[in-house]
Amino acid sequence: MNEASPCTAEAPCAVPGRQPGKAEAAWGNRQMAPERNGTHVPVESLAAPRILVVEDDIFFRQLNADVLLHCGYAVQAVEDGAAAWEALNASHYDLLVTDNSMPYLSGVELLRKLYAAHIHLPVIMATGAIPSDELSRLPSLKPSAMLQKPYSVKELVRAVKRTLSEAHAHSHSE
Repeated sequence: MNEASPCTAEAPCAVPGRQPGKAEAAWGNRQMAPERNGTHVPVESLAAPRILVVEDDIFFRQLNADVLLHCGYAVQAVEDGAAAWEALNASHYDLLVTDNSMPYLSGVELLRKLYAAHIHLPVIMATGAIPSDELSRLPSLKPSAMLQKPYSVKELVRAVKRTLSEAHAHSHSE
């Protein structure tokens, strides 16, 4: 692991059910499998938790996707809420990481659609303006975690690991 990696002792990138270090070893020379909408995932990550990243800013979309790929997750990244809704109806995901302020369909509107369709998955809202008023009026739509921009890659990785661990623990307690 190099010094620039977000996968450190403070924020390790071990994915539940995977061998530690495998993703990091594969990062430099990974084979890619085609995914919907032109996004690719590492072949070795196809059994890893699947994360849908929704971000209209191409820089942050690519950064988040690259960091999560580097940590061993299978990632699909899309540019807005409407594309996310299509992806969520076409594939299974273990986690949704979404911005709120986006064209076509905001993060809160996406959460409303998920709730109405009885699609249950953990959500991290990573946004510059936390929609506290909207979410306080609709507590059932509250995301599993919130990240306010600007956030560090370590904060993103910690939130993803914590949210997936909590979802995993919750699914096994039922």
